[in-house]
Amino acid sequence: MRKMLSRQYTRELLFSNLVDMMSLVICGIHPSVNAAYKANATKLNVSRTAVYNKLSGMEVGVSAALLRETSASMATLMELIGGVPNPILSGYSVRIIDGNCLAPTNHRLKVLRPDAAAVLPGKSLVVLDSDLRLAINVFPCLDGYTSELALFEQVLQTVKSGELWIADRNMCTQGFLFGLHQAGLIF
Repeated sequence: MRKMLSRQYTRELLFSNLVDMMSLVICGIHPSVNAAYKANATKLNVSRTAVYNKLSGMEVGVSAALLRETSASMATLMELIGGVPNPILSGYSVRIIDGNCLAPTNHRLKVLRPDAAAVLPGKSLVVLDSDLRLAINVFPCLDGYTSELALFEQVLQTVKSGELWIADRNMCTQGFLFGLHQAGLIF
């Protein structure tokens, strides 16, 4: 009879390691998560499955918070080194909002690629601080069938006095514009 193991061999994948690896993909250093994993497999010391399981278990709010925290740090750094350009419109913090459909990829199984019944990628609304030229907020939605309109309520919860908002015609709904007006903002 085989001897039973009393303790499993465990490995850990830290969130910071995952962020480091994903930054390589986001910055275009590696074309995919798989390529970034292959380049860092020995450093990560976990299986590819563990990486994908960790990514699939991550809530979309984590990505949004990561963007907000990173942009706040970048803004502080820009101010310290004097890299903040002159404001576009004196007296206002100009925010530009636009929707973004995440691009589909051909990372599906080859036999399924010709099938048009693929899952739609998610959508997001992204807010750009035009003075800093930084994306300062993102409102992600995993459901590719959801309209951007469904995300407006989340956006309105983040607006601040003294901001001027610029958006394309798809954002110009009565509810969103009145929400900006009620918050005392200009659009």
